[in-house]
Amino acid sequence: MTFSSKRNFNRVIGLSGVCSLAFFLSATSAICAGAPAQLLGKSISVGWAEGRSEKTTEGQDRYVNVNVELGIYVSTSGRLFSQGSRTIMSKRGKRIAHTSASSKGPDGSVIKTANAALNSTPAAFHFEGHSLMSDKQFKSGARRVTIKFDDSYQSCSVEVSYGKEEGAPGIVMHGLNTKLRMLTTATIAGQRCSIRDGNMFGE
Repeated sequence: MTFSSKRNFNRVIGLSGVCSLAFFLSATSAICAGAPAQLLGKSISVGWAEGRSEKTTEGQDRYVNVNVELGIYVSTSGRLFSQGSRTIMSKRGKRIAHTSASSKGPDGSVIKTANAALNSTPAAFHFEGHSLMSDKQFKSGARRVTIKFDDSYQSCSVEVSYGKEEGAPGIVMHGLNTKLRMLTTATIAGQRCSIRDGNMFGE
């Protein structure tokens, strides 16, 4: 079985928080703003848990829990540095072997970390109004992370949504073991966001 043949999937399963790629593309056409002065020299930490129903290239169904952590530092000159990691968790909440991490500089270049998987490329962030946004394109489909700030930029919240291509049965991406997976459903929970002074990567 290959993911390129849509007839191999006899039903379409909706994704939690799903929207079409057309929405992602139209939304990102907005003018990107510079970093707000209130966030200069500060670090933003976000995280969430994903319950994923996936289908392998062999046609096997599997369910995995993935913990996602993202960190963004806004330099005093307004440049953005980001780092992300994903960890598969067992049903009992224990970490399983597959783990990946990677970093990205303000010019979009990837900074590899010791345990970075070959396919682990963090998506770049950009400001739009009172939000910090990131869109990550997969083999098919995409994910949007939106970090929303209050008027004073003292607190924040994070929203995560996946978008599949029109008519596609799911989202095709590389798993942490670099093998292709089709994401058919995703439940997002445990969203958290915090802001603090200083460079979180310089510690």
